[in-house]
Amino acid sequence: MPVVNNIREFAVSRGCETSYQFHKLTGIPYSTAHRLWTKTDTKPKWSHVEVICKTFQVQVNEFITYVEETSSNNPRRVLSK
Repeated sequence: MPVVNNIREFAVSRGCETSYQFHKLTGIPYSTAHRLWTKTDTKPKWSHVEVICKTFQVQVNEFITYVEETSSNNPRRVLSK
């Protein structure tokens, strides 16, 4: 899982407390918004990445992080905001 989404952490830091609020703000279908909110290994479609960037006026690296795999299968973050 080299790339993870930090959408929940990111959105909460901007006052969006639930996946439902995230869905309403972005217009992303609720089932997709909820999956992105609860499963960090879910990668958003590019169109959703664009909507999130536009809605929150941010760059992709604020809610998607590259995680380097280690030999013990315990990933560690190497890039984050």
